[in-house]
Amino acid sequence: MRWPWQWAKAQSDIGMILKDLADRSEGRVSHELLRDASAALKSALKIQTKDTLPHQWATTSSNLCNVLVRLGQHGFESEEVFDDAFKIYDDILTIWTRKSSPQDWAKTKSNIGIAYTALAIAHPTRSDEAIRSAIAAHEAALEVFRQESFPAFHGEVRKRLERARAFDSGEKNQ
Repeated sequence: MRWPWQWAKAQSDIGMILKDLADRSEGRVSHELLRDASAALKSALKIQTKDTLPHQWATTSSNLCNVLVRLGQHGFESEEVFDDAFKIYDDILTIWTRKSSPQDWAKTKSNIGIAYTALAIAHPTRSDEAIRSAIAAHEAALEVFRQESFPAFHGEVRKRLERARAFDSGEKNQ
């Protein structure tokens, strides 16, 4: 391959376009678009490796996690897609550390919180543990996304945290 990095970028872009199309679609069509998005992002990651292109790898991996979570929300996949996403998120946090990339770290923590909330809703047998993990992830993100420094992000994460806490305190059954 003559231009592997450009090909990987194109695959990543295709993956995100497919995700956007899936977000505008419903049912099986949306699910198939998400599966295609996942495949495109995984293809990009064959070139954008953690060792050779760590920032691009982390960005593409984060996008893949978001796609995996959406697949899990559809209900056509097993809960393993969530577990795959959590493993990748953990790996991303070795690149985007709180010290070296605090905003990326906090966004990743917030995405982890979103993923755990989605897991709690999609798979009620894991809801207690998942919602506690969601709360912890959102609280960690708020340590960076403070009201005075990042008001928009702070507000978004605070709302997600409040929803997770409400879910934990019994609204999950309503």
